[in-house]
Amino acid sequence: MVVVVTGAVVTGLLAGWRLASGWMEGRVRVQVFRLREQGISERMRALPAGGTLAESHSADEVSVRVVLPRGAARG
Repeated sequence: MVVVVTGAVVTGLLAGWRLASGWMEGRVRVQVFRLREQGISERMRALPAGGTLAESHSADEVSVRVVLPRGAARG
């Protein structure tokens, strides 16, 4: 009986550990994505008119070109 209860407790702990580690891994992925987006946004704001921003992270690729609206003067 003790072996069965111990086995059930260990199985429950392992399942809980797996759920917690999966949840934490998901949170880390979301945080990394947010930091990348924030960095890209900040670098885009700093680009001059006609400037280009190109970045590549593993499977993601971002390319941005800043253009002036028609009739706007460069300065």
